[in-house]
Amino acid sequence: MKTKMLLAGLACAIMATSAQATEPSFGNCGEPPHPNVDWHGCVIPTHEQMMGQPALNLIGANLSGANLKGANFSGANLSGANLTGAKLKDAILNNVRVSPQTLWKSGKPCTGSKVSTCPKK
Repeated sequence: MKTKMLLAGLACAIMATSAQATEPSFGNCGEPPHPNVDWHGCVIPTHEQMMGQPALNLIGANLSGANLKGANFSGANLSGANLTGAKLKDAILNNVRVSPQTLWKSGKPCTGSKVSTCPKK
């Protein structure tokens, strides 16, 4: 009887560990914007109605050194934001607004209002 209980407990522990290993990992999505914030994989609420969360004001936000890999910024306004050193791999940047005051990940400014005007490196 003890052996069966031990094996059952071990099986549960293995399944729990396996489930944790296969779940997607996300950053601290509820954290406010600040340098080095970890928002990887997060959907950034940029509109009041999005997911019932209040919109984040990212105009002039300091996101330098932030982990933004795979984050969804669709429709965000990053005008004047500082993204120097930010990790943006696989970030979704559809319809994102920037400005010549926006510092892109290289620390250089964008030259217009679309992400395509920001330095590639």
